[in-house]
Amino acid sequence: MQFYVNYSKYSQLFNIGFTNPRILDSEYSSSINIYRRYFDNYDYVENSTGFNISVGRNITDTLAANVIYEISKTNISDFSDPVSGGLLYANYFPVNGVLKSSITPGLYFDNTDDYYFPKNGAILEASSEFAGLGGNAKYIKLFGKAGLYYHLKNLIDFNLILRYKAQIGGIFGEIGNKDMKGVPITNTFYMGGIGTVRGYETYSLTPRDASGLRIGGRYMFTNSIEASYGVLEAINMRIAAFFDYGMIGKNSFNEINRMSWGLALEWVSPIGPLVFVFPFAINPQPNDNTSSFEFTMGTRF
Repeated sequence: MQFYVNYSKYSQLFNIGFTNPRILDSEYSSSINIYRRYFDNYDYVENSTGFNISVGRNITDTLAANVIYEISKTNISDFSDPVSGGLLYANYFPVNGVLKSSITPGLYFDNTDDYYFPKNGAILEASSEFAGLGGNAKYIKLFGKAGLYYHLKNLIDFNLILRYKAQIGGIFGEIGNKDMKGVPITNTFYMGGIGTVRGYETYSLTPRDASGLRIGGRYMFTNSIEASYGVLEAINMRIAAFFDYGMIGKNSFNEINRMSWGLALEWVSPIGPLVFVFPFAINPQPNDNTSSFEFTMGTRF
């Protein structure tokens, strides 16, 4: 049994999960999660309650497959127009919320040599979410993610890890309307922050409609190049330099393009992995929300 809490001013997640990594000592695994999520997405507040169940199987020592079924109810609030008093997102999101029922098959490959600080190997993920098994959200979301690692000590006596990370996604279905016939704006892609393009506030980069409303993208690609040097190997501390580039759009990938660079302090501390990021946005646009410091914990490097 697992109980996970992630709490901040703008985002909260409460999750209770049950996981069996080897059902009856077999190659099959299963998990069940019940969650409650709160997220302040700039123009509105998103509240979701959901449940998912997954079944997986180890195909080889490095390759696994799984299928996830999820059902969730999402409502948004605090999205009134201060001028007209109407609802800003009334044309994009039903007042009574969205019920999503989806199934997501996926593949996962990992032949890296360390869980927290991989030095060599690759991590590859691919999934396809099919929403519309009941409920009022209907779309197909394809998503892929890759991480490639190479330790220069394989060639020279220098403790430098080179990393390349990328992710790409596409959604088939029109962005939803008030009758919810397509993709909810809470399930579209948003860019910015750790995991996409650092140096821009989390989820701040998004396509907008003619009125300037944030509606998310149907296409997104981000990638980063990193070089991580071990400064204090005894306590698993490294410093990394990075360059990020990403693009996102409603009708194509390259409607919005952003870049950044920076430094990060990486440490596997006694309480878990910590990353302190000092990013610098490259050529930000006048209305961009940039950031000069980001922090995360509990994630792989």
